[in-house]
Amino acid sequence: MKPALPLTISHAAMNAACGNGDAIPLSSTITRLIRHQGSWWVVCVGGWLRITDELTAAAIGDHSARMSSTAAGPEQERPCPPRRC
Repeated sequence: MKPALPLTISHAAMNAACGNGDAIPLSSTITRLIRHQGSWWVVCVGGWLRITDELTAAAIGDHSARMSSTAAGPEQERPCPPRRC
């Protein structure tokens, strides 16, 4: 059985995930929502909060899919948010 995902992670942990490609922002301009470990996360002052509401997560996933399907050309690189302390 896989351990449950935490409800929060630190900025340092998300920065590391972004650095090794395990976390992808919703888009190059919407970097406050990130897909990581199969869940959507939103940034806050103290770190990152996992979105646990299934309808909200599904709506974000649908939006991400629509954005990807309407993008012209190759997949654009999605930079992670700026490093935080």
